[in-house]
Amino acid sequence: MLLEFPGRSVTVDPFTNPNSTTQRDSGSANALLTAVVVSSIGDLLFDLYVAWALATKYETIMAAAGVIGASLLFRALLAFFLGSVVDRLKKRAALVAANVGSVLVLAVFLFLGDAALESVPLAVGLVLANDVFNELFSRAYVVAGSILLSEDRFV
Repeated sequence: MLLEFPGRSVTVDPFTNPNSTTQRDSGSANALLTAVVVSSIGDLLFDLYVAWALATKYETIMAAAGVIGASLLFRALLAFFLGSVVDRLKKRAALVAANVGSVLVLAVFLFLGDAALESVPLAVGLVLANDVFNELFSRAYVVAGSILLSEDRFV
């Protein structure tokens, strides 16, 4: 890319120039992508573990269907207002808070151990609490990605 200034012109290669926007976006974009992958996989594994454990304990697939169905319905309801909440927050703080919240829910689940799976409402409550934090993270990373990345890299 050729930049022209009065009296001189400068060639800038965004892939080798450390001051270029594309170069600076790379580290942050990779960190954001890694956080999205880890958060998504963690949420999926937690939901599936709770659903599978309840289905095994009660020997009916309806327990698993109830957990997954409640999670999907709750996420749909959260989608109505969580986007406007994220718009009012600092995006990085929202991303960090959402991940810390998810870790706290998982810590409570691990602390309770089998007692968390003895009570279906408690197990579903933990899944729904985790869903709040994951939806908050999902909304925040979309906005953060659009702000962080240049328009040719944001997909």
